[in-house]
Amino acid sequence: MADKNNDAISRRRMARLSVTATAILLIAPSLLPVQPDEQAAGAVVKTVCVLGASGNVGNGIVRELLAAGHRVIAVSRSSSNLDAIRARFAASERLETLQGDVGSDEAGLALREALMSRFGRIDAVVASLGSPEWNASMSVLEAPSAALEGAFRDNFFTHFIAAKSLLPALAPGGVYVGISGGLADFLLPGNGHLSMTQAAQRTLFQVLAQETEGMDVHVRLLGLYSMIATERNRDRAEPGWVTDAQVGQRIVELITEPEAFPDTLQSLRSEQYR
Repeated sequence: MADKNNDAISRRRMARLSVTATAILLIAPSLLPVQPDEQAAGAVVKTVCVLGASGNVGNGIVRELLAAGHRVIAVSRSSSNLDAIRARFAASERLETLQGDVGSDEAGLALREALMSRFGRIDAVVASLGSPEWNASMSVLEAPSAALEGAFRDNFFTHFIAAKSLLPALAPGGVYVGISGGLADFLLPGNGHLSMTQAAQRTLFQVLAQETEGMDVHVRLLGLYSMIATERNRDRAEPGWVTDAQVGQRIVELITEPEAFPDTLQSLRSEQYR
């Protein structure tokens, strides 16, 4: 009986992860002041393109990359979001912005052309993509097929189009990192569509790693097995949650030392999911 109760508690906790890969990615960024860039002596400056830079997780990634002294190209499809990013990081001299999206093959190609025409080949891409629209509970058997198609469009095909479009923009030794949640490993009532899209995303990155063997690029998928404490929710975050700073710091490690993280599937977990 105790085992069943513990299992039920664990499942309820994991249900809260359903927002990790989607909703928190698109929340408006914080307006707290950012410190000017500081570059450690002898450190190598990387040029990193961040997709979904206006979300809370994306915002934290941008912040930590800039704090580590790297050059960041923040990408958003919204000009107003780009304005907010520029205001948020006004103290930084290493921030660039670029309007674009990965909602279609044509849009992805246009983004790659715009990126390379302005910046040439880049050192890394970080894809922090997803839509909060699909966080609502859904029964796969009862949902119309259009709903499931929408979930895959926003939470899977954006990653597919981004990778197909931007892997060719990487310089030799470049790193491509996607962000995902932890629901590929858990089947929870009402969240099957999220488990399906995240499982597909995980397989996608394994395929990408296989198909890029010999191309001198590194493909990684960072799974977040935790709620994420951000500037927006830090006042109500629980002890032990992974923070946006920790996510950003792991991204810095992945792009600067990919050989230290050789597995395609990487994870960042709170204590309760280790």
